[in-house]
Amino acid sequence: MTQPHGNAKEAVSSTRNCLRWSLTEDHALVSSMQDLLDLGGWKTYNGQFKNGAYAKFEALIEQKLLGCGKKAKPHIELRVKTLRRQYDAITEMLSPQASGFGWNDEEKHVTCEQSVWDIWVKSHKNAAGLRNKSFPLYDNLGIFFGKDRANGDEGESLQDALGEMEDEERNEQEEEQEPTPSITHTSTRTKKARTETIVALKEFSTKLDKMGDVMKAAGEHIGRLANCFKHESESAERRMQVTFEVMKIEGLTPAKVLFASKKIATNPLEVDFF
Repeated sequence: MTQPHGNAKEAVSSTRNCLRWSLTEDHALVSSMQDLLDLGGWKTYNGQFKNGAYAKFEALIEQKLLGCGKKAKPHIELRVKTLRRQYDAITEMLSPQASGFGWNDEEKHVTCEQSVWDIWVKSHKNAAGLRNKSFPLYDNLGIFFGKDRANGDEGESLQDALGEMEDEERNEQEEEQEPTPSITHTSTRTKKARTETIVALKEFSTKLDKMGDVMKAAGEHIGRLANCFKHESESAERRMQVTFEVMKIEGLTPAKVLFASKKIATNPLEVDFF
């Protein structure tokens, strides 16, 4: 009766060990990510990995570290999420929008004063525990996670979402096996709804692009109008200055000053000669 209990303890211990990652295992994971990236076609528009990528990581890591025991789910998926979260947290601290942070390139960790850190972690929970903690794979992970952050785009654009939905649809078609009639009916309705959503989003995206063109043209037109108003204002000021100078001329009668003022007002181009 005690044997099953012992086996359960061993299973729990084994699971916990697999959830812990050594630096050697992290290097093997990043190396496997690079191997798959070199093959091409394994990343979506928003920087995520496509379906089937984690199974590939599992096989590649096992080749590099025989008997490692890391499985696609949950070990590798969780580790990639953790590395991405830590990478993003460090990148945000080192961005121009943040202040008071530095980077020790020799020891590969974030540096800052304790007071700066205490304020930061109150609103950035993902940064907890990263101060002075070595993160040797930061530069390597920038290859996989750095694109979106470099563009200043922490969210997914409409084009990214469309690309990801289309990728998911293609992956489902490639991985689809012979279904039962009831599943076929449900699957067909789901695919039809997704296709309709993609079409609607594309139409909306096209309209947004056209609206952007209209707004750009309107902005240029407003800019030209503003320049015209500015020129007219400067011209009126010059006419007024010329009129004042005419009034200072000795010997001119009030009638002649009035005549000259009318000429200046009705012939603005001639004022440019002054």
